[in-house]
Amino acid sequence: MRFHTFLKFILLFFLVISPVFAYGLILLQNEINGVAPKRIGEITDGREVNLHTDADISSFNGRITGTGIPANVTLRSNINSTQFKSNSNTSLEIPVPSPGTITFTNITLSHIIMDTTVEDYMGLQFFEQINIENTLYAMQFNISSPLTLNNFSIFLYEIHKVSNVQVSVYNATLQGSRPAPHVELLSESVPFDLGGDNEWNSYNLSAPINLNPANTYDNAFFIAIYPSVDPGGKYIWGHGWDSGGVDAGAAYRYSAPSWTLEPVDFTLKIGFENMSRSPSQVDLRINGTQITDKNLNDGEWISTSLYSDSNGSVSFTFSANLSVEFFVEWFVSYNSTYIGVVDTNFEGFATDEIIHWNTSYQATFIGGSTDNQLEFTIPRWKAIKNVWKSQTVHNQWNWSDLGSVLKVTIGNASNGVWIIECNDTNYVEKVYIRRSGSIVSEVNSTDAIEIFGNLTEVLDSGDVNLTIFPLQANYNDTIGESISLNKTIKFSPTWTPANTSISSYSDAKLQVTWFNGTAAGINVTTLTVHSVPTKIVYKTHTPNLESGQSIIAYIEFFNNYTGLPMTNPSLLVKNSTDGTNWPAPFQISNDYLNGTYEIEILTLGVASGLHNFSINLSKPMYLSDEVFNLSVLIGGTTSNISVTAPNCGGLIPINQSYAIANPAPYHNASVKVTVYYFSHDTLEPLSNAIITGTWLGGGPDISWVPAFFGYYNITIDVTGFKSNTNHTLKISIQQASYTAADLYIIVAIKKLPTIIVPLETSYSHYVEELVTIFAVYEDVFNEESIPTVYSLSGNFTIKVGNLIDSMSLLSPILGLYKYDLDLSSVGLSEGVTYNITFCAFSSEHEFASLNVSLYIIPKAEVELTLLGMPNDVLAGTDFTVYANLTLKSGPPIIDVPVTFKVQLQVPGSIETPYTILTNGSGIAELTVTANSAFSYIGVSVEYSGNVTIQTKTVNSSMIQIITLNSSLTLGTLPGEVVVGETLEISATLLINGTPPEGEIVTFEFYYDGAGPIVVKTAGTDVTGTATVSLEVPSDVSTVRVVARYDGPDYVIGDTSETDVTVISFIIYILQLSPYWLPPIGAVVGTV
Repeated sequence: MRFHTFLKFILLFFLVISPVFAYGLILLQNEINGVAPKRIGEITDGREVNLHTDADISSFNGRITGTGIPANVTLRSNINSTQFKSNSNTSLEIPVPSPGTITFTNITLSHIIMDTTVEDYMGLQFFEQINIENTLYAMQFNISSPLTLNNFSIFLYEIHKVSNVQVSVYNATLQGSRPAPHVELLSESVPFDLGGDNEWNSYNLSAPINLNPANTYDNAFFIAIYPSVDPGGKYIWGHGWDSGGVDAGAAYRYSAPSWTLEPVDFTLKIGFENMSRSPSQVDLRINGTQITDKNLNDGEWISTSLYSDSNGSVSFTFSANLSVEFFVEWFVSYNSTYIGVVDTNFEGFATDEIIHWNTSYQATFIGGSTDNQLEFTIPRWKAIKNVWKSQTVHNQWNWSDLGSVLKVTIGNASNGVWIIECNDTNYVEKVYIRRSGSIVSEVNSTDAIEIFGNLTEVLDSGDVNLTIFPLQANYNDTIGESISLNKTIKFSPTWTPANTSISSYSDAKLQVTWFNGTAAGINVTTLTVHSVPTKIVYKTHTPNLESGQSIIAYIEFFNNYTGLPMTNPSLLVKNSTDGTNWPAPFQISNDYLNGTYEIEILTLGVASGLHNFSINLSKPMYLSDEVFNLSVLIGGTTSNISVTAPNCGGLIPINQSYAIANPAPYHNASVKVTVYYFSHDTLEPLSNAIITGTWLGGGPDISWVPAFFGYYNITIDVTGFKSNTNHTLKISIQQASYTAADLYIIVAIKKLPTIIVPLETSYSHYVEELVTIFAVYEDVFNEESIPTVYSLSGNFTIKVGNLIDSMSLLSPILGLYKYDLDLSSVGLSEGVTYNITFCAFSSEHEFASLNVSLYIIPKAEVELTLLGMPNDVLAGTDFTVYANLTLKSGPPIIDVPVTFKVQLQVPGSIETPYTILTNGSGIAELTVTANSAFSYIGVSVEYSGNVTIQTKTVNSSMIQIITLNSSLTLGTLPGEVVVGETLEISATLLINGTPPEGEIVTFEFYYDGAGPIVVKTAGTDVTGTATVSLEVPSDVSTVRVVARYDGPDYVIGDTSETDVTVISFIIYILQLSPYWLPPIGAVVGTV
C-alpha cells in the first residue's frame, strides 16, 4: 500500500500540525498571486497593541480590505443537571470552561436518607430477665418518617432447646392510653441459633419491610417474638422495669384474644434503612457551609462566590456527621471572557464614504447550557447594522456606549459563527497632485510631481500609505507617512513616471490608504500621463547569409523632444510581411552609450529565401519607433526528419509530415520519442542540430538531447492539458547551413489510472454509533494521493444502506477523505454485514471503486423482571416493587436508570413515571401507594438501553385495589334520660362482616342541635364493640349521639346516630307515680 500503510498512525500528528502548514500555504499563495499583503509598520498607538502582529491590511486599485485588532468577548450561560444519586462521602464535580468562572451556584438535595442506622429502644444499664418460652411478647418502637426495617437485635440471657422463633411486625392502635399491637404486617421464621447466651442476638429479615408512620397510631410499631421451646428449654429475654419515670415504650404479652400491657421495657435495637433526614439533622454541608432545610428531607445550597479551575471542573465536597444518601441536581451560571479572540475585518472602496466592518467569532458554549449570551466589546464604530448567526439575521441584541468601546450583548445565543455588521467613516477624504506648485490632472511622463492626501479629521495614530496603479508604475510608499497634527499628508520623494515605470500606460490611479488597527480609509484620483515620442535612425545591416548565421544591424535611438540618446531600450524584431515576431532569437549585442546600438538577429530555424523584417525600439512611458522592410536573403541545404529509421520510437507515422505519439501520455505527464535527422542530398546523419517545439494553440516547453549519429531523443511534456483531448506539436530541427525540417506530432492525453485505499478494510459497530470512515484516492501512475477531486469536476462518494453522499477532504497534503457516518440513520439491521462502497473520479482521473465490509454488532440482550408484585392490595397501603436488570444469562447491570410507570385505572386512567438507579445487584426498587380513589393499579418498568445494550420493557398485570366495607351500629339507647344520669353508649363495628378488635370509634354529642359539644373515642373489643359514657347535662332538652368510624384508607367508614330526649327529675318522678297522685299533689300544693 506504499506510504498509506502507516497513514492511520500519522493522522493524529497531522491534525495537530496542519494549521501551521495551512497558514504557510496561504502566505505562499499570496506571494504567488503577485500582491503580497502589506503590513503596517510597528507603531504603538497608546493601547499597547502591536499593529505589526495584530492587524493586517491589503489594498488594490480602489479597494481596501484587512484584519483589525482583535476584539474581546464574554460568554454567559446557565447549565443544570438532571437528578442523580449521591451521598455525603463524595464530591460533586461541576464542569467549568477554561478560561471561565462559575458566578452563581444552586445545589438542591432531595430524599435525604440515612444509609443505615440502629435505634436502641432500651437504654437501661442493667437488665432483668424473663423466660418467654412458647408465649408471644411484643416491644414498641417509634419512627418519625417513612423507612425500611432491615434487622433487629435483642439481648438474650439464655437460649436452650429452641426449635423455632417466629418474628412478627405490627402496626399500632390505641388501647387504653397506650399504643398496642394491631395489624400484623410481617411474620416469618428466623434461625434460632444466630447468637449465644448473655449477648445481643441479631435477626435479619428475609424481606425488609417499608414502614410509614402515617399508617399506624402515634408513629408506633411493634416487634413481636414467639419462641417455640421444647420441654426443659428456655428463651430468656432481657428487660428493664418501667420505674423511676423510665419507660422506653409499651411492652405486651398476648393472651388470646387480647394483648396485656406489661410493666417492662424489653431490650431492642432496630436496624433501619432509608430513614429520612433534613440537612440540619445530620449537619449536611457543602464545602463546609451548612445546607438550608427546605422540608422534611430536602435541602438547598446557594452561593454567589466565584469558582474557576483550569482543569475543566470545580469540586463541591459534601460532609455530614452521619452517612446519608440523597438525590442531587445543580444549576450554575458561567462567565467566560476571552481577550483578543474576536476577528475584526473590514472592506472599503474609494467611491464610498463608509468602511464596512465585521466582527466574527466562533462561539462554543459548554454542552447542555441554556440562556446563553454573548457580550462583545468592539471599537466605537459609527453604526451597528445587524447581528448574524451564520447566514441568518439575529434580532435579540442591544448595545451601549462605554466611552472608549461599544458593548454589544446578544441574547438567545448558541454555538456557531456570530457576525456583527458595522459601518464606520472612510477617513481618507481626497487625493491630489501638484506640479510646480499647481494642482494638475495631466502630466508628461518626464515631469516631477508631488502627491498629497487629505484626511477627514486630524488623527493621532496609524499610517498613511500611497500606491500607484497599474503596478507597472513601480512607485509606492508602503512604509507610510507618519501622522501629525495636520489633515494633509505629503508623500515623498517626488515622482517622475518615466523614471520608475516598467511598462507604458496612459492613466495612473493614485491610491492613498490610512489604517490604525480599528479604523481605515481609502481614496483614489486618476492622473493622465502622456508618453514622450522617440525616433530611430537606420544605419546598415547584413543583406545575405547562410542559414544559421546571424544578421547584424546598426541603428540610432533618440528622444524626439530633446534629441538626447535613449538608454536601456527594449528590442522587438518582426516579420514585415505578416507582423509576426521573428522566429529566431534576437538581442541588442552592443550599446555604444551614445544612442547607437548593434543588433544581432539569428536565422537558425528560419526557412531559406528572401525575408523582410522590421526593428522596433521602445521604453516605458516613451512612444516606440520602428524601421520597416529591411530585407535579407537566407540560403542553405535541404534536410529531412524520419520517424521510421531503425532506432526511432514512440511515434506512429501518418505521412511524411505527421505522426502520432504512442503510447499516449497521461494527464500532466510526458512521453519520450526518438527521431532521425539527415541531409536530403547526401543522406548523411546531422548530429549538431537545434530543435524547437511549438504547440498549435500554445503549450508547455519540450526538452531534447542528441543521441548518436543523427538520432535525437525528445521529451514531450503535456502538463496543463486536459484529459481526453488531442494536441498538435510542431517540431523544427535545423543544423547550420541546412534548411529547417518540420514534423507535426499529434498527442492524445489519457486520464490518470487510480485506486482507492481505505484506512480500514472492515468495520464492526453498533447501529447507533457514529463512525468516521477514512479513505485515500490515489494516482497509481505518480504514486501519490489525489486531493483535487472536487476542483476537477469530480466526486468521492460513499454508499451504505440508503445513504449516498460525498466524502469531505480532510487533509489536502495527504489526500485523505473522511465521512462521519451515523449508522442509525441509514436503515441498517443488527447482525448483518453490509458493503461500504467508495467511488471516486475527476476530469483528469479514471473512475475507481472499492467495497469494505461493515458488520452491525447486535446489541446485548437483557433480562428485566418485575418482582414483589402482589395479587391484590389494600387501598391506601404501600407495597414495594423491584425491577431486576441483568444481561441475558449474565451479570447485573448496575448504576443505570430504569423508569417505573405506575398506572391507576377506573375511574379514568392516570400514569406517573419514576426514574430509579439500579443498585450493585442490578435491582431498582419503588414503593407504591395504592390510591383508594381507583380500583386497579399496574406497574411497568422500562430500561432505555444504550449504544451497546438493547431496550427492554415489562408490564405487570393489573392489580385490584381492595376496599373493605364497614358497618357501625349504635347500641339501643332509651328514648328519654334524666338530667345528671350517666348514659352508657356503645357501637358495634363489623368490617366485611367480622368484628375487628382495636379499631377506633369516635362518638360525638350534639346538645339541642349545637356542637359537637363533646367528642370521645374508644377502641373496639373482640366483639367489635366500643363503649363510652356521658353524664347528661342540665339545661339541655335533646342529645344527639353520632358514632363514626373513619378507618384506614382500605376500609370505607360508616356512621350511626340517634336522638335522646332529656327530662328533669321531677318529670321523671311524675312519670313513675300512680295516675291519681298528681291531682292530690296539686291540691296539696295549692293549700
